[in-house]
Amino acid sequence: MLNTTTSMRLQITEAHKQEISYAQAHKQETSNAQAHKQETFNQTELQRNLFEFKNLISNQWCSQYKSVTDS
Repeated sequence: MLNTTTSMRLQITEAHKQEISYAQAHKQETSNAQAHKQETFNQTELQRNLFEFKNLISNQWCSQYKSVTDS
């Protein structure tokens, strides 16, 4: 009887260790997904800023060109 109880406790302990291992792996996957999401956001913001900067330069160039041709 003692041997059976010990064996069951060992199985439960091993199962618990496996659950902890899966939980840690899931936590790492979640962390990686969050980092990827942040990187995607950063890239999107960078692209948006670059687009706005190009438009600003283009508008300035067009304004200067128009003032030269109007003179």
